[in-house]
Amino acid sequence: TRTIVSLYTQPPREEMTLDEFETYAVDRLIVLRTIENLRARGVKNQRDLRHHLGPILRARLPINTIAGRKKDEVSHFILRLAYSRTEELRRWFLAQECALFKYRLEELAPGELGPTIRDPILADFFTRN
Repeated sequence: TRTIVSLYTQPPREEMTLDEFETYAVDRLIVLRTIENLRARGVKNQRDLRHHLGPILRARLPINTIAGRKKDEVSHFILRLAYSRTEELRRWFLAQECALFKYRLEELAPGELGPTIRDPILADFFTRN
């Protein structure tokens, strides 16, 4: 089953091992670096993104299971913290996360967005992007 993309409004509260922490962070960083590389090569249309990014997302950050959604949320907050040290790092992180968010939204079937589209955070995102 597919799921609605996360808005990352609440940081995770569960405990995890150091190995999980590292694996989650590295997997998300691989995804974000892939997005950066694809954008640098000019890959923009959804079909090409699906071809290049889809397999990496399914392997590294799947969101179709409870464990996958947990990994997605936790890894977001790990890198959010790690990339908050400087303005340049924050901008890089935000640019890649916005691209990932947009990709995931565009992969949803029309009926899957449902009432989430009325969320004020999403409304602001669509206004800016």
